[in-house]
Amino acid sequence: FKQKTAYEISLGLVGSEMCIRDRIISALLLDTYALAFAMQLNQIILYDNGTTGDNMTPSGTVDNLTCTNVTGDNGTEAKEKLKAMDGHLWSSEMVGVQCHSIKNAIKGLEWDSDNFSDLIDNLSNRGNNGGLLPISIRKTICDPVESLKKYILALADNIDTIGEKLSLSGDNTKAITNAQSSTDNLTKALGCRE
Repeated sequence: FKQKTAYEISLGLVGSEMCIRDRIISALLLDTYALAFAMQLNQIILYDNGTTGDNMTPSGTVDNLTCTNVTGDNGTEAKEKLKAMDGHLWSSEMVGVQCHSIKNAIKGLEWDSDNFSDLIDNLSNRGNNGGLLPISIRKTICDPVESLKKYILALADNIDTIGEKLSLSGDNTKAITNAQSSTDNLTKALGCRE
């Protein structure tokens, strides 16, 4: 039996620490890709329904609100492309779902004509300028996408942690950055995030 020197022991420890560090980075990368996938899947579940809308703000009176579909969405070409749960989220699908969500949120509250008119003006201005939804309907509209906001924060934390230990670039980050940017853009467009 040969006794190891301190130098030999330290080499073994450095190798062990590197192995542990590599496993931690691998786990973080796996977790990050899982978060990116979950973000994309959640968007598809919430918004990929094969219907369209040309405006997030419903039109009409408080008793008769309507959402308008995109012109030509019933045509042959549109029907071939626009399929529910096909994994492709068209912006017009998100707009249509958001319009119906806003319409249902408005129906669920009591409105006098002045408050309703102010709400529609606010929604129309928000559609043109961005920003948060009016507080009277924000919770109803934004609760279903709350998990997307949590995914964004968790993904950003993972990317920061990985970035401290490893350089991420190129095609291996495309899924992560696409998921993060599409979710960020979606929650902002919906009026649930600034």
